[in-house]
Amino acid sequence: KVPNHLIIQVDLQTANVCIFENNLPVFMRHVNMDIKRDNWNHSLTSASLLSFEYQGDKLEVLYPLEEIYKEINKVMNFYQYSLNHGKKQVQRIVLDGDHPWLEEIYEQMGSRFDIPIIKLKGSLEHQEAEPVSHQFHLNVGLGLKEV
Repeated sequence: KVPNHLIIQVDLQTANVCIFENNLPVFMRHVNMDIKRDNWNHSLTSASLLSFEYQGDKLEVLYPLEEIYKEINKVMNFYQYSLNHGKKQVQRIVLDGDHPWLEEIYEQMGSRFDIPIIKLKGSLEHQEAEPVSHQFHLNVGLGLKEV
């Protein structure tokens, strides 16, 4: 049996949370973060990828992330108790996205949730192709959906 997963995709201003049961999406929630996009400076790396750096008080980002963690907890509780009357629960969290602080988000989630958390590796690889940066995981997933 496939474990029930909560997949979270985090970018600069939003998080998408989706619960999969037997590899099928059963619940999805889009959460906006109250973070000013103007405070993120961006530049191109040598590999022509966008790199972001926050110019401002780090708490301006950390507080909205705390709200995201609370929403994730609410989603998991809703799935377990409202949708499944306590009979099913999320067994694993998968984290991905292009938020520049994704490693810190991963560590913070690890200290808040009592289930395994997996962070997708920095690149998706295919035998015959170049590695794909984490910034493009969403695009690759949408492309594969049409295959």
